[in-house]
Amino acid sequence: MNDTFKKLNIVTLVATLLITSTNILAQDKNAAAGDSTAKEPAQQSSDKKKEEKLYGSYLDTIHAKDNALHNSQINQKLLKKLKIAVGNFGTDAENSNFKKLSDDYKDGIKDIYKREFLVADQKLTKNRKDIENLYNSMIDQYTQKAGDLLSQCADALVEGELSINADGTSTPESVGDALSLMQKNKFRLAIAYDQYNMGVQAQRDENIYVALAHLRYAKLQAIAILEDMAGTEENKNKIRDMYKKDFADAENRIAKSGT
Repeated sequence: MNDTFKKLNIVTLVATLLITSTNILAQDKNAAAGDSTAKEPAQQSSDKKKEEKLYGSYLDTIHAKDNALHNSQINQKLLKKLKIAVGNFGTDAENSNFKKLSDDYKDGIKDIYKREFLVADQKLTKNRKDIENLYNSMIDQYTQKAGDLLSQCADALVEGELSINADGTSTPESVGDALSLMQKNKFRLAIAYDQYNMGVQAQRDENIYVALAHLRYAKLQAIAILEDMAGTEENKNKIRDMYKKDFADAENRIAKSGT
């Protein structure tokens, strides 16, 4: 009987130990699961941030590439026009500045070739602003010169009209020729002033490429009027020689040295 009780106590003790161990293991497992669940949102948040950072960097690069390629085309176009304007009418400082702008442009293009679009974007954006500053400086010169030439044309036309048959001795044919000359050049002067005004407005609208083109044409029309009103062939030749650079400039070429 005693042996039976002893065996029963031993079995009960073993069962108790097994149940206790099972409960402890279950608690540890639940605790571990809880820790894993607690850590999961933090891990997901970290992964999401890394993904967003990578995705944002990719978008930045794509945007920089598009912007750099766009500015490369604009800058090239402006530099080609500036080369003519600065080559014909630029000061030593403006010619030196143009060379630096050209070098900066080349440097930015090299970064595009190297696929370093973020760097290229920064360089070519600054390069465009610097080019536009020089371009506006040259436009100011063109505006001043075109305005002076148009004023000379207006003076010549007024003087020409006042001189027609002033002493009453001119023949009807000569008076008719003089009036025809005045009328033709008044029409040309109106066109020239329209071009001048469009050039001034285009600069205000920051359309500098168009502004320079309008002012070039205004100058050319004014010079043609002065030549037509010069009278003798000798005086006409003087006008042509005086404005050789302007004629070359209107043809998008740099005048030869010494002209």
